[in-house]
Amino acid sequence: MDYRNPPVVERALGLYANINPELFQRKLESWKDIVRTEFPEDISLTQYLIKSQFRNDEKRVSVVENFSPEVEIVYRFGQEGAKLKRVWSTRFQETHFSINLERDGNKTHQFNQLLEKAKVWIPKWANHFEVESLDNISLHYVNLLSEDFTPQFWVSGEQSGLDMTKAIKVFERMPGNIVSLVPPYNCTMSGVFDGTLCPKSWVNTINVATSTIKGKKDKIAIHVDIVINTMEKVSVANCISKIECAHSLLLTQFEAVFTETALASFKPIQL
Repeated sequence: MDYRNPPVVERALGLYANINPELFQRKLESWKDIVRTEFPEDISLTQYLIKSQFRNDEKRVSVVENFSPEVEIVYRFGQEGAKLKRVWSTRFQETHFSINLERDGNKTHQFNQLLEKAKVWIPKWANHFEVESLDNISLHYVNLLSEDFTPQFWVSGEQSGLDMTKAIKVFERMPGNIVSLVPPYNCTMSGVFDGTLCPKSWVNTINVATSTIKGKKDKIAIHVDIVINTMEKVSVANCISKIECAHSLLLTQFEAVFTETALASFKPIQL
């Protein structure tokens, strides 16, 4: 079941493959030109990586044996939305290609929008870099809970804040004599599916993290990340059906994470 107003602020589809480094560099600039036809803004990121190796000395104390800092560029191009927010963006390196759809204010988005964009851009990327098979497919939804974004979970008064018992199932029943929860609400879990909807090679990760809202030090936001990964090789020709399967799995997890009260407030779409 889909929802008219889910708390999803970003949907990210990631495709992972090992592209020959020489081929990638040779075709990089022409690929940027293709990407700019729809994603004109260059918002690439420079990352500094530190790789190190350790060994134990004669006293069994770990010492650094090799230390090598590296500079890595994540090529990222965006398309601004109505409120100057980058609603659509794409990222790529030698090892991966992703399409990201972010929420523009109160305008919600649906999975089909991401899927239609994928149907256009996956063949372009695969043909350009001569990719025939994928090592992994990842579908990642970022959900946001906050006073402004999901006021239905906000409790006013002396102990004002987000009532997590109304939002997330894992917090519905509090242990012992606890009468209320206080931040941070952080937890992570991963699991393998039983193969009912998709092959058993699919893996799910759910992460709940607390952060402070920028400019409002006394206000917090909760990010609930739900990620689906397939840990098997997939041909580019069959990847769309796999992406649709990933979305089905992600919906089952979405409905397993949030309470019945929360799901009703997200306005289910009756098919």
